[in-house]
Formats: sequence, structure tokens, C-alpha cells
Amino acid sequence: MGTSIGALTPAQSYPYLFKVSDNTTFGSVLKLISSGDGTDSRVRLSTLYITSYGAGDIATNTVYGDMVLASNTTGKQTTAFGYEALKSNTNKDGNTALGYQALKSNTAGQFNTAIGHESLLSSIGGIECTAVGAGALRVSNANWNTAVGAVSMYNNTTGYTN
Repeated sequence: MGTSIGALTPAQSYPYLFKVSDNTTFGSVLKLISSGDGTDSRVRLSTLYITSYGAGDIATNTVYGDMVLASNTTGKQTTAFGYEALKSNTNKDGNTALGYQALKSNTAGQFNTAIGHESLLSSIGGIECTAVGAGALRVSNANWNTAVGAVSMYNNTTGYTN
């Protein structure tokens, strides 16, 4: 009954999360979600892109959205939700990005929190910054800053500990 991945049937895996192998097609995933008995209801899915986690600590990342953590190789303990959130992050840990392009350009910063549309968008190497609001700390490479509110500290390139 239905398509299985590994030893699990759809009935055994749904509604729980399951790991899909690297060579599984999107169509196979949809078949797995369905019951396989012809009484399937519509399934609404968002575009989902998850980098290859490998083994060990890198599996501690939580991501949802298109192109999220697209460049990640070893960065761990990171959470990213939204289109291109933390897209450029490769090996830095402990970042949280929630929103469209939040922390998109980050390559060297860690322990940052960006909540909101394009918050910390152009930050490449800021450390321990918090940006809450659309465009907060949008253009910033400085460390230890907190910005709350839409476009707050929008173009802070050198100011530290604000």
C-alpha cells in the first residue's frame, strides 16, 4: 500500500517527520505523504530547500524555505526560516534568521539573531547582533549591536555595542 522509503510505509511515517534520501524525487515525497489508496486529499507544500547535513553536529540545524542555508558546509546549531535566510552561511554557528533574506549575506558572523524582512541582510561578519524589524541593521558589519524596529540602525557599518 503506497510508496515506502526505507522500511517505513506512509501509514507508519505520517504525520511524523521522516528523512528522504538524497536521490529521492519530489514526486516520491508526494507519494509518501499520500495514503496510496486513492482517497488522498490535497497536500499544500511550500518550496523547501535543505542543505546536505552530513553527520555529527551539523544535523542540529533547523531550516525551512527556499535557498535557506544554501551554502552551508559545517555551520551548526543554526535556525533559518524564510526565502534565502542565511543563504551565504558556510561554517558559522549559532545564528537565527527568521524572515525574507534575513542574514542572507552572512559568511563570518556567528551568534546573531535576525527577525524580520531583510534584517541583517548585508551583514557579512557581525558577531552577537540582534535585529528585530524589517530592515533592522540591514547594512551592518559591526559587532554586539541591538536594533529594534523597522529600519532601525539601517546603515550601521562601524558602530559597535549599540
